[in-house]
Amino acid sequence: EQWAAEHYAMPVFVYADYFHTIGYLNLTHVSETDYSTSGQLTNTTTLSYNNRHLVSEKRHMMSTGDERVTQTKYPFDYPSTTVYQDMTNRHMLNFSIEETELKNSTFLRATKNNYNDYGNHIIDLITTETKQGAGAYETRVRYHGFDDRGNLLSVSKETDVRHSFIYGYNKTYPIAEVVNGGTLTSAYTSFEANSPGNWTIGGSARNSTDARTGKVCYELSGGALSISGLDPTKTYILSYWAKPGATHSATGTTSTAQGASHAGWNQWEKTISGVSSTTLSGSGLFDEVRLYPKGALMNTFAYEPLVGMINKCDQRNAVTYYEYDASNRLTVIRDDDKNIVKKICYNYYNEAQDCTGLPTAPL
Repeated sequence: EQWAAEHYAMPVFVYADYFHTIGYLNLTHVSETDYSTSGQLTNTTTLSYNNRHLVSEKRHMMSTGDERVTQTKYPFDYPSTTVYQDMTNRHMLNFSIEETELKNSTFLRATKNNYNDYGNHIIDLITTETKQGAGAYETRVRYHGFDDRGNLLSVSKETDVRHSFIYGYNKTYPIAEVVNGGTLTSAYTSFEANSPGNWTIGGSARNSTDARTGKVCYELSGGALSISGLDPTKTYILSYWAKPGATHSATGTTSTAQGASHAGWNQWEKTISGVSSTTLSGSGLFDEVRLYPKGALMNTFAYEPLVGMINKCDQRNAVTYYEYDASNRLTVIRDDDKNIVKKICYNYYNEAQDCTGLPTAPL
């Protein structure tokens, strides 16, 4: 082979058997020592594993001589519970179901995560419970549902208000947060791509020449907005921005008020009651259309997909704008008047700061 390679420039390949070492090595012991002028303190942690190679117990020996023990149980530790058996069959193994903490063998506290099968192949949390000392488990957090993509629809602390979420951009981003209101009786759209936000929108055309939030707005004469499934015993707030001269009406309206005017847009608010559905119709350019139960609060969001949030509109309808550079890094934050409130420059370590190319004035 060497002669052929030297005289004929022929490539030579040599083959041989070799072996890969496979298996696992679990971390079993950690020792941390803190040094000071008065001496040193050493804490050690010993880890034990179950037959699925997940940590089942941590023993933390502190420098004081006290031992803290944390014990963790997983879905496969509850073979008689259907939902946990399903999680195990789906290889959803590394989910903590119950975590118990002890100090020198004395029980301190425990946390239990309860899961539910919501259908559509979605298994997720339904409640989180805790207990202290000899007390019983008490529900601390309640999860009120998930959509068919596994997005959380509503969550609340026990006996507290709900935080509900509406998703857009093909259900990949949250576009609205409703505080003290449910997802199914709230709606929001700023007419971005694939983001009806529980509204049925009568037209598909969008106007990209102007927008209060997001990148586009909507000519209402192209088709009305409607929503059904409302509770006729409850009162709702319908809020939106419209260009001067726009006409608008909504079924179930009991009062209408004009709010702030900003950047060539007027904000309107209608009170809706006594109906199980409502339709917003009229003409002119509209944006940032919200519906939520009276007494609730709504924050909304718009995005550049795969880049980041481009604006947030709070419960007062004040907008914060976000801008990014060519590397999709946040560079500028503007207030509702487009004034720069924060500018972020990027440079390598020990390199002179260079903000060349970033804006310096309001838009």
